[in-house]
Amino acid sequence: MKILSFRIHGVVLVWLLVHLSAVLAAQAKQDVEQAFRGACDRWKAHVDAELSESSGPGLYTCKEYQAIVKLGLPAVPFMIDIMAGRKDEWRSHLKPAVATITKRRFHERLSLEAIRKGGFRRRWAEWWANAEEQTPKDFVRLLVEWRRLKAANRADKAAEVYEQIQDLGVLALPLVVAEIQKGETNFIPIMSKLTDGEVPLDATSAQCAKWLKNNEVKGQDRQAALASPTAGETNAPRRIGWCLSLAAGLVLLVVAIDCFRRFRRRRD
Repeated sequence: MKILSFRIHGVVLVWLLVHLSAVLAAQAKQDVEQAFRGACDRWKAHVDAELSESSGPGLYTCKEYQAIVKLGLPAVPFMIDIMAGRKDEWRSHLKPAVATITKRRFHERLSLEAIRKGGFRRRWAEWWANAEEQTPKDFVRLLVEWRRLKAANRADKAAEVYEQIQDLGVLALPLVVAEIQKGETNFIPIMSKLTDGEVPLDATSAQCAKWLKNNEVKGQDRQAALASPTAGETNAPRRIGWCLSLAAGLVLLVVAIDCFRRFRRRRD
């Protein structure tokens, strides 16, 4: 009975922790969306008040637009959703933000007819939907081709393929680092480019791996507690985290009290 009791308590505790993690993840995603919507609203208000929709580069260099960019990868799914839709008149203006964040560049040209039908936006949506599966495949294909061209002393063609590897964007960073750790130091400039110079050109393999590890952790933390409270935004994950931690503590206390009572009964 004692073993069974501990197993039941263990199952309950594991279920609680899994449930709490799911709740926190859902709340974090909701807060990312709220932060994104708020940043978009502030940018649109700035354009209406200070600029115009035909202001060219000024639309994207203002601090309001850069605030959208600074939300980073966690906000990209919401940008893609808007770009793929047909109702938001601002949807085409999110393409520079997505391109800046992901560092993804496409080499295939679209026809004028495809462009008129929203081909750019559709291409970004299709890429994002398949990026997790397709990026490793594209990376391996390009890597093999780049090495073949290098071995054949076709420097110009090899340089073109090298650029295509770089243009796979930040989602290819783990693959790039893996090759650097195998000794492919030619890829350190790619990592430097994709990290906006945070990784220097003379970085070592260990420094590249450390940067990736540190920034993967930052990415997870950023989704859990995105921005500090600003107008119209909250830091709800932190509050919920405290509440859920309290709930977990109470469960542990109940389990401890129950175990103590059973121990007392056995002694009596």
